[in-house]
Amino acid sequence: MNKKLISSLLITSMLFSMSGCSLFDKDNKRVLKAAEEYAEAVVEGDVDDLADLHVEDDEFEEVVGAYIDRYSSGDDSEEIHEIIHDNMTYTIDKKTVKSSKKSGKASVVITFTIIDYDVIYEDLDDDADTDDFIDALEDNTDETMTIRATVEFKLSHDEWKVVDEDFETILDVYEFYAEIADYGFGSLRPITLNDFEDALGNYDSDYYFSYDDYGEEYAMYFEDDVMICYTSFDDIDDAQDFFEQTYDDFEDMVDDNEFEGAYNSYYEGNYGYILFDGDSNDMEYLGDHLYGGIYLSENVVVYAIATDDSSSDRQKVDEFLTGIGYPLP
Repeated sequence: MNKKLISSLLITSMLFSMSGCSLFDKDNKRVLKAAEEYAEAVVEGDVDDLADLHVEDDEFEEVVGAYIDRYSSGDDSEEIHEIIHDNMTYTIDKKTVKSSKKSGKASVVITFTIIDYDVIYEDLDDDADTDDFIDALEDNTDETMTIRATVEFKLSHDEWKVVDEDFETILDVYEFYAEIADYGFGSLRPITLNDFEDALGNYDSDYYFSYDDYGEEYAMYFEDDVMICYTSFDDIDDAQDFFEQTYDDFEDMVDDNEFEGAYNSYYEGNYGYILFDGDSNDMEYLGDHLYGGIYLSENVVVYAIATDDSSSDRQKVDEFLTGIGYPLP
C-alpha cells in the first residue's frame, strides 16, 4: 500500500472519528417522512392515527382523545371544528431537521396555519349566534394565524415516533376546541328528561331523583360539590319568569360587586344563559367557588353548577354541558 493511499485512509479515519460518524448517524429522510405523517394527522384531526404516531399512544388517547371528545359532542361544535380542520395547512421546514440514530432523538420545525377564529369571533355582532359564527368562518377562511412548533421524535422499534411532553404541542394546535367552547355559543335546544339522563352518563342513582307533578318534570343530580338540575315547565311563561328572576338577581349581584370572577350572560325571548366561574358573597351557602351555568330554552330550565374549584368537579359540569350541547362557562 503506497504512502498516498495510507495518508488518505488516515485522514478519512480521523474525520469520521471527529464527527462521530455523523454521515451514517443521520436519518433525516425518515424523520421528515414521520413529520409529514404527523402533520397530516394533525390537519385531519384523526385521533387514532395521531395516537399511533406517538410514543405514548395509550396516554394520548386518555388525554388528547378525552380532550377532543369533551368539546365535540354537539352538532354545531362538530361543524365548527370541521371548518377549521378543512382549512388547516402545514409547512415542514426541512432545513431544521436534526436526527441521530445513535441517541435515538430527532426534531424538526412544523408551522401550522389555521383560521384565526378569535379575530372572526371578535368581529361578530353582540347578538350573534352559532350559525352566524359558522357563516363568518366560512366567509373568512383567508383570515389566518400560524402556530410554529418544534416537533420531537424518538426512535422506537426502528420507527421515529413523536415525543410530546404533556402533549403540549398538539394541545397548543388544538386549543381552538376549548377556546370556542368558552365563547358561550350553544344551540340551547330544549332538552328532554332522557337527554338530561343520557348526558349524566353513568351516574350513581343514590344521588339522583326525579318526579312529574302537575305537568312539570323535575330532576336533580346532587353529589358532593356538583349540582345538576332539570325542570320542564308546563307553561313556557313560567319557565321564562323563573329564569328572568334568576337572571336579574345575578345581574344585581354583579352590579353590587358581590361576584368576583369571570361571567357571561345572554337573555332574549325564551332563550338565555348565565355562565360563571368565581366567588360570590351572596351565594356562599352553595360553596366557596361557583363554576357552571343556568340555562333557559323555551319551557326548560337547566342548572349545572360545581360548588368547589376542584378540576374533577369542573370536569363533571363540562362533560354534562357538552353532552347536551350547551355553552361552557
